[in-house]
Parts: sequence; structure tokens; C-alpha cells
Amino acid sequence: MSSSGELTSAQENELRWLAVFGGVGFAVLTLIGWALWAAPAFPHLSPGLPSLSASPALLDRYYREHGDTARAGALAGTLALLPLLCFLVALYARMRSREGGAAPFSLLALLAGIMVCVVHFVFLSFLFQAAFAPTTVGSQVTLAMHYAGTAGAAASVLYATFLFAVAVSTLRYESLPRWTGLFAAIAAPLQLLYIPSIFGAQHIFDVTDGLFGVYCTFGTFLAWFIAAGIAMARRSPLPTAAGARSAGDSPARSLGVAAN
Repeated sequence: MSSSGELTSAQENELRWLAVFGGVGFAVLTLIGWALWAAPAFPHLSPGLPSLSASPALLDRYYREHGDTARAGALAGTLALLPLLCFLVALYARMRSREGGAAPFSLLALLAGIMVCVVHFVFLSFLFQAAFAPTTVGSQVTLAMHYAGTAGAAASVLYATFLFAVAVSTLRYESLPRWTGLFAAIAAPLQLLYIPSIFGAQHIFDVTDGLFGVYCTFGTFLAWFIAAGIAMARRSPLPTAAGARSAGDSPARSLGVAAN
């Protein structure tokens, strides 16, 4: 980055590659991980992971029968954290260069994104343990790890905060193409649909197979990453905030010189 805060052409290219690798890589690896964990017969979703309302015996039997695929799914989800971090770096650099100054929404998106990484690491660690040795540790340990690994209500605030910050920065400062900001603004409140599950809501709010609990929440979250990664790779960054201010000052300075 130059002394004026503008990105060099080499840095722009690096950020484009990080964006598309990170956004698409994170979403695809996470989807593969989810399919291996929750739907071993993917693309057929049934038979798959029992819902949270299923009996403990049914959940325990699932991990006994599908422990290998569940561990492979957790591994794919863990590998997805690398492209996620790459995407966050590219996104933060793009947003910060457009906002200028303290860049509060860029920083908010970065912090929320890093916390999403931490939450995913914790969830995946629990799921690894749930599928590790169900026949050895017993059903109580397996079920405890499973329930801990699927408790997404608290994490929903982080997902929503991340998307909200991106939406504001994009719509106000044109950090990304405007349509990605509108997409983020729509997806942000949908993340809060995780919350009813913690109060016992089932069926469409189930975080393992529910319409509102999975597809309208994490589905839109992953779809936004793919869309944003591709959009950032295809579009050159607009002039930075510092560059825009300098350009805006030029006519005034010229008039001042002419007047003198």
C-alpha cells in the first residue's frame, strides 16, 4: 500500500486471488463438510443426521454407523478455516481502503469474522469428539459433544454482525459491488433465526435439518461468501477514500492557483 493509502496493482491482484480462493473455498469446503457429516448419501438428504428432536438412542446409533464420514466432514470444515481467514484479509483491506480514517465498519467486520473462525473451530472440535469413538466413550459423551457442536444460537450474533458491517460499508462507501451489500443486508437478520432453537423450537427451526434453522441461515451465509468472493475477484477496487478526497480537492486548488 502506498503512502497515500492506495493499493498498488500488485496488491490488488493479490487481494483478488485471496478473495476468490477464500470466499469460494470456505463455502465449498464447509458445504462438503456438512454433507459428509449430516447427509452421508448426499445429494440425497435422507437418510441423514437425525433432528435434535430425535431420541438419544437414534443420535447415538447415527454416530456409531457414520463415524468415519462424520469425522471426514469435521476435517473438511476445519480445512475451510484457512480460506476463510484469507477472505477476511482481502475483505478488510478492500473495505478499509474505501472507508479511510478509523474505518469502523471494516474493523467490526474483521473482528466479527475472526470470532466466526473461533466459533467454527470450537464447534468442529465438539463434532470431532462426538464422532471420535462412540462405541468406546458411551452414548452420554457422544450426545453431549453433538449437542454442543450444533448450538448455533450464540454464534448467530457474530454472523449477523459480520454481514451487517459489510452491508453498511458496501452501501455507504461502495467497498464492494452494491448488490453484494444488499445481499448482506438481507442475510444479516436471517442469521437470528438460529435463536429459537435454543428455546426448544423444532421442525423448521431445527439447526440440523430445518428450513429456518439451516437453509435460511447458514445457507445464505455461505452463498454470500461465494458471491462476494467472485465479485471481488472480478471488480477492481474503486479509488480509496484518501484518493477520492485528493481528487476532489484538485479543482479547488486549481481555482485557488488561478485566482492568485
